[in-house]
Amino acid sequence: MTSKAQRRKRKRITLAGGVTMAQRATGRDRTRTNKTEDARNTALESRCRQSGHNVTPDQLEASASPLRGCAVGLCIEAVAESPDHARLWQTWCDVVNALEAWRMRNTGQTGHPKCATIAMMPDDMQTDPSATVDLRTPDERDAAAKRRAEEWERIIRTLPPQLSGALRGARYGFLSDAAIWRDGEPTEQGRRVVMALQRLGEESNGG
Repeated sequence: MTSKAQRRKRKRITLAGGVTMAQRATGRDRTRTNKTEDARNTALESRCRQSGHNVTPDQLEASASPLRGCAVGLCIEAVAESPDHARLWQTWCDVVNALEAWRMRNTGQTGHPKCATIAMMPDDMQTDPSATVDLRTPDERDAAAKRRAEEWERIIRTLPPQLSGALRGARYGFLSDAAIWRDGEPTEQGRRVVMALQRLGEESNGG
């Protein structure tokens, strides 16, 4: 039985001078590649329409952004200035991941708000070379997850009620995607979520 690495190695050809290049997929490999590309293109086209844009080459490329894969991300893209997109998206991910980690440690479920109406794109499985082994004990991991979730909750409590309520609704899944993003544009609640993330970034940075 051959390994995946060996199979990948066979799919490269050597040219004159020792230069190697990927061999063009044929037969079953080509069929598999085409199916993956078709699924990806279908997802990108769906994201274009859900984001309120026409399906064009530029918009298909833009729709590969993780912001286009979540109602909150769509609101960030629509409401905030472009230079702030990455920072606000990272803040949202930090808030959600802290809650997910705490719930996973306690219930075995993340409780992550699902973006069921946003098309997901197939990705190849890859190994993260930067991954490290967590040597903490289970109790230490529980305590760290709890501290992280409680710290974000403390910061969220400093927000005005309308903003904290909208953010909690998105964070805990009380607000559906349609309550945040509808007909190609953010709802009032969606705008409040973005405003809350903007304030959270300021608070977490000591602003």
